[in-house]
Amino acid sequence: MRRDPVDPAKQSHKTVHVPKANLLTVRSLAELVTGPTAIGGE
Repeated sequence: MRRDPVDPAKQSHKTVHVPKANLLTVRSLAELVTGPTAIGGE
């Protein structure tokens, strides 16, 4: 996933923020999916 040389400071900055954003997104999607699924699916 290396496209072009990234500044180490920016790289660590991304590394800190991207997982957090993904975690929130995944959690939100999981809750959205689990809600209807738990009601209608199971």
